[in-house]
Amino acid sequence: MSIPILTSAETKKLEAEAKASGTSELDMILSAGEAVFQSIQTIVGEDLPAEVSLAFVCGKGHNGADALAAAILASGAGYSLVAYQIYSTQYDDQVSDLQNRLSKLGHSIHFIKSPVDLPVFHGVNLIIDGLLGTGINRPPEGVVLECIYGMNQSNVHILSIDVPSGINGDKPEQVEHAVKATVTICLGAMKFSSA
Repeated sequence: MSIPILTSAETKKLEAEAKASGTSELDMILSAGEAVFQSIQTIVGEDLPAEVSLAFVCGKGHNGADALAAAILASGAGYSLVAYQIYSTQYDDQVSDLQNRLSKLGHSIHFIKSPVDLPVFHGVNLIIDGLLGTGINRPPEGVVLECIYGMNQSNVHILSIDVPSGINGDKPEQVEHAVKATVTICLGAMKFSSA
């Protein structure tokens, strides 16, 4: 049996087909969040939720939304967590909805606008990398690049969603600055950059 490996364009096409068949974008994000949360539970193993501290590093788009959805589930299960998100003047409706849900659970989101806002990983057991997804088409820069550097220097295990942030989904061999993930969870199908 062969396992399909998708390019960025094929991934977008698959998502468009799912929407056309009646699956909402929010449903896809919540399903992705559930898969990420299950991976978190597998990684932390038998540790009690109260003993585990998670850091979610979220981008502005769908990868960040997947991470926020997983953070909501982690909060409900009793995990200690902190959420960081790249600042934007306008987020998709789905991202805004997830931000509000996480806030109602008592978790403020630390927005990253400048280097002074960069994540701090002291006391964190696992970083969830939802910074960039399969759609990246240029090298990361600015605070995004600094977040990648910070994750790599943290000496904390990293779970990347779909692809490690910074990897181009269609040209994975051309990588200078990317997250050095401990584990990558591929949602929907394998991605060319994670094969």
